[in-house]
Formats: sequence, structure tokens, C-alpha cells
Amino acid sequence: DEISYARNVSFIDDDMDEGELGGYLYWRVPEDASEVTYYMIYLAEDEAGTNRSLLGNVTVGTHEFLVPADISIDSYTHLTVFARSTLAEQTTPRSVEIIDTISSVSAVSFTDRDLDWDELGGTVSWTQPASSSRVQYYEMYLASNEVGLNR
Repeated sequence: DEISYARNVSFIDDDMDEGELGGYLYWRVPEDASEVTYYMIYLAEDEAGTNRSLLGNVTVGTHEFLVPADISIDSYTHLTVFARSTLAEQTTPRSVEIIDTISSVSAVSFTDRDLDWDELGGTVSWTQPASSSRVQYYEMYLASNEVGLNR
């Protein structure tokens, strides 16, 4: 059990919405993977895997897992990797603490300068997020309300 665990588990959240995850989970090869058939990936409430929720699994030889975008964090604090053999799942996982990346703009403003009915024209401005190191570009939509309905 102790020599078959994943090593150096790491995760960077690429989903920039608050309370949501997405991105690649990586780990290194166990010292002895001869009995490992799968790696089971869970969200958990602690590093031991308490109240875990299965995200998926990968076969031995694969040492990464794509956590799909928009996964809700809820009460989870860790991503865990359990090695699994043909007999059982290991009792001691390896884990990484979830650090939620948040990069939402604020103070969005727009003044319509187009005088024609049913047409828009003008400049949209906003305040950039405090941390924008993971931001590649901004997308703007017309929507029916402030949360993006009918965009």
C-alpha cells in the first residue's frame, strides 16, 4: 500500500470562476506500480479522502487526469489519487489541496452612444481581476441579465 501510492500530486485550477474547478491533475509514478491497474480520482473533504466523490479513473501508465471545467467545489478541499489493484483500492491516497483560481472582472460599465432604437454603440469598460496571470483573453456577450441569461 505504501509503495504503490502516487507521488508529487499537483493541480492548477484553470477554471477562473469562484467555487468551480477545471484543469489537469498530475502525479508521478509510484515506486512500485506492478500491482496497480487504475488510479481513482476523487474530490474529498480532506487529504485522507473523507466523503469523497468520484471524478473518474485512468489506467496505469497514465499520470494525469483532466478535471472538467465547471466542477463545483462545494465542501471539498482536496483532490485525491487512490491507486487500485485487481483486488482493492488502496486505503491511503495521495492528495493536493484545492486552491480555487478566481479571475472575474468587476465594475463593468457601458454607456450607449447610439441614438437609434434597438441598436447599441459605445465603449464597455471593466476593472481587471486582482490576479490575471491565468487569463488569456476576455469574452463579451449580450445577455438578458447580469448572470448571462440568453447570451
